Amino acid sequence: MSSYFYFQEVLPVLAAKHCIMQANAELHQSILAKQNKHFGEEIARLQHAAELVKTVASRYDEYVSVKDLSDKINRALANAKKDNDFIYHDRVPEVKDLANIGKAALAKATAISPPLSQKFTDLFEKMVPMAVQQAMGVYNQRKAETVNRLVGTMREATNLCNGVLASLNLPAALEDLSGDTIPQSIAEKSRAVVSKGGLQSIEQLIRDLPDLMTRNREILDESLKMLDDEETTDNELRSKFNQRWNRTPSGDLYKPLRTEGANFRSKLDVATHADGVVRERFNTNCDMITLLCKSEGELNAAIPSANPAKTLQGSEVVNVLRSLLTQLDEVKREREGLEGEIKAATFDMTANFLAAMEQDRSINEEALSLSQLDQQYGQYNQKVQATLRTQEELLGKVQTAHQEFSGLKQSNSEANSREEVLKKLASAHDSYVEITNNLSEGTKFYNSLTEILLKFQNKCSDIVFARKTERDELLKELQQSIAREPSAPSFNAPAYQSNLAASAAAPGPGAANPTPAPRTVFVSGQVGAAVRVVSYRANVCTHTHTHTHTHTHTHTHTHTHTHTETHLPVSPVPRLSRPSSRRPSSPSRPRPRSSSPRPDPLLPASPPRGPPSTPPRAPRRCRAARGQPSAHGPTRPGPGPALPLLPGIPGVSRCSGAPAESTLASC
Repeated sequence: MSSYFYFQEVLPVLAAKHCIMQANAELHQSILAKQNKHFGEEIARLQHAAELVKTVASRYDEYVSVKDLSDKINRALANAKKDNDFIYHDRVPEVKDLANIGKAALAKATAISPPLSQKFTDLFEKMVPMAVQQAMGVYNQRKAETVNRLVGTMREATNLCNGVLASLNLPAALEDLSGDTIPQSIAEKSRAVVSKGGLQSIEQLIRDLPDLMTRNREILDESLKMLDDEETTDNELRSKFNQRWNRTPSGDLYKPLRTEGANFRSKLDVATHADGVVRERFNTNCDMITLLCKSEGELNAAIPSANPAKTLQGSEVVNVLRSLLTQLDEVKREREGLEGEIKAATFDMTANFLAAMEQDRSINEEALSLSQLDQQYGQYNQKVQATLRTQEELLGKVQTAHQEFSGLKQSNSEANSREEVLKKLASAHDSYVEITNNLSEGTKFYNSLTEILLKFQNKCSDIVFARKTERDELLKELQQSIAREPSAPSFNAPAYQSNLAASAAAPGPGAANPTPAPRTVFVSGQVGAAVRVVSYRANVCTHTHTHTHTHTHTHTHTHTHTHTETHLPVSPVPRLSRPSSRRPSSPSRPRPRSSSPRPDPLLPASPPRGPPSTPPRAPRRCRAARGQPSAHGPTRPGPGPALPLLPGIPGVSRCSGAPAESTLASC
């Protein structure tokens, strides 16, 4: 079908378009030849274009229409011939002698240089094997631990230095030699506290921490509660079904998750304790931080004044202390730059892990990571240790020089109280900076932990859902297996019960005998005698007893007799006498069949041929046939005319004026 469509529909259209495009090209080239004064070439190209258009119109007219193009070419050709015949008389070349139409450069071809756009991102650039991905995760964790250790060491050293200087009231003691103005260092620290938000920002951070911590604890508790509920259900079903509950216990399956949850809980406990320490430190320095947040005039009024100590302005001890404090400031600035370099240092271990995997088919992550970390952060570790040693030496010299400076100062109560306030203000600034950093890091920690705990919660939810699905399927299988099991164990019945069941299932001796057909009794020598039809239907009843009775006229334990008796009013006839005193044979003994045909009971019997034999046995008749009163009233026998037979009932006569219903009587 596709090939037929291609050859019948596509190819003609393509051929027509090819001719049209070539005709257009010849038309435009003829215009160019006219501009170049090549009138013969113009006519030749227009003639070729006209032939192409005629081809399209004759072969492919049902697909495309070229009437407009054909008219345009014909007009141009007529004008060109007219001008050439009357004016130019240029020779018209053959089509094969015409030069081929050249190619026009419609666009400049440029090489494609990836990426095609500035925002291009290769989706498969970072795709690596799973083993490499896992090794990269462990390496990044080791790297973060190394960076945090180095940065933490430097921050602890800086805090120690600030604490020692604050306890010595430096450099405020050197700046407060006048005793009545705010030291320059205290004024700068006050402006720094105000620029960072002052007391309100730090109080807001402290109020936000408990909410973040509570949110993380709720997520963790909910995740572990899902595991506990599912494990409780699994244990209950295991105790109920015992060995049939053959799936992995939830306690064994959830061990990694519980270990991870315990790790999260320990981190939350440590963070809660750290929050308490930060809050206690804030409460301790809250008054001095509030004082730093005030204006310069209020701050100057709050600081006690003291007698001036102008005699110490040019002393050697003061100059030594100032030099040592300058060196300590340089050490602090060096640490800040070093901290930025340590955090910015990066190295991609993907190539190393890929090379190791390609070479050894496995990755020794620990050896490769430790080697690279030592190589990358070894120099930073040496610089950190050098700053620690320098700080220790400088602090020792500062303490020695401060003792000498304190001895030279004038000792009075006002100077001591002023120095104490300045120490507290300096310590409050340092505490404010540290508390702000701690609270910011705590907020960042809780936010990042929330994302991790949400992933942990999704993991717990997924595994609990999978376990519930597995539990439902296993319960369904157990229900089906329980339903197929027998309710009681198999046992052998006693022998006498088997014999009784076999005898009850066997047919009785009279069961094979057919039910006697309805018979009509005729009286010899009487025409029109009363006809009574008695139908007997004997049922064979089988009981669970050891004996089975089959009766034709006698009553049994449970069987049904259907006796139909039709009384026809006729003239009185003599009482029927019983031909023989013998009782009918029992149905259990089969009656021998005669080879002669049985006479029709509805026709008069023909006289017997030959010597009389044993008188035939008359069938047993009901009480009405024997002249006895029936349940419906007495019957008077007597002679009378023969009655016609009832239609549809063989052997039953119709009686005019008789009731329509048959009279039923028990035999």
